[in-house]
Amino acid sequence: ENLLSDIGGGLELTNLTRSKEIKNDEIDEEISMSIYQDIKASLYEARYWAPIWAIIGFTVTFYALTSPYQRTLPYQQTIQTMDDLKLIRPILMDSDIGNIKQNTMYAESCVVLPNDHTVGLKFFTSATQDGHFRLPDIFYQGVTFGITTEQPFITTVDSSLSSLYHDLLTMTPSPTHIMTRKSSTRLSATKVWMQSGYAVYFSEDDLIRENMIGSKVDQPWARVREKMMEIARKYKQIYIYQWSPHTFAAKDVTDPYKYITIVQLVLPTRTGLHELKSSVTVWLSSINGTAPKLTP
Repeated sequence: ENLLSDIGGGLELTNLTRSKEIKNDEIDEEISMSIYQDIKASLYEARYWAPIWAIIGFTVTFYALTSPYQRTLPYQQTIQTMDDLKLIRPILMDSDIGNIKQNTMYAESCVVLPNDHTVGLKFFTSATQDGHFRLPDIFYQGVTFGITTEQPFITTVDSSLSSLYHDLLTMTPSPTHIMTRKSSTRLSATKVWMQSGYAVYFSEDDLIRENMIGSKVDQPWARVREKMMEIARKYKQIYIYQWSPHTFAAKDVTDPYKYITIVQLVLPTRTGLHELKSSVTVWLSSINGTAPKLTP
């Protein structure tokens, strides 16, 4: 009798448990349906707002992506030709890219140093009988950027070197020196490609003091370079120069620059111009307009 009673009690407990599980499932299903109905109702009520939010999102994205470039055309209201489009963002043909790469890679850049001496630096395809000549120490003690306002693809330029100089003078980090620069390449006996601008120098000590040295060993100038890129984009420049030291062996205690070369980089300022990039080693080509010579 007691055994039957225990079995009967167990069955009642099992049935009660199953009943509770069924009720819980029904409650969960009701909650799920309620949430679904709420979401469905909310989407239906917001059907008029969805296009508005899509338009707002597109507008914000458009302005964020195109802010570095001019959005209004001087003296014109609409874009009618490819030349008009170049006023907003320079468009280069393959031949343009090839010519610019050649001109910038082989150019001789003449820089007026703080001591008023003018030195030239360029890439040599071969060494003379005297070998290569080392650049002044300033080039081994920091990084130098070449920048201009000249734009060969726009006939009307709404900026000048003076406004660029002001931007460089007030930028962060502060340049150690802002030096005048002219880069040129002889294309033929009668034709020369030339560009005027500035050589903006940042000493390594100043960059360390302003916490602007990058954490990557192979790219210590990345942070200050990006600042220069921002200024270049403001003036719609498609590339900048960078001259920086590259150490290729252990330091010589008697000659600290013996195993260091100065590398010239031409760096595109935006996407789609990777073919403009070049990297070469440069050496001293002139001092105050005269070719360097070995001292007897």
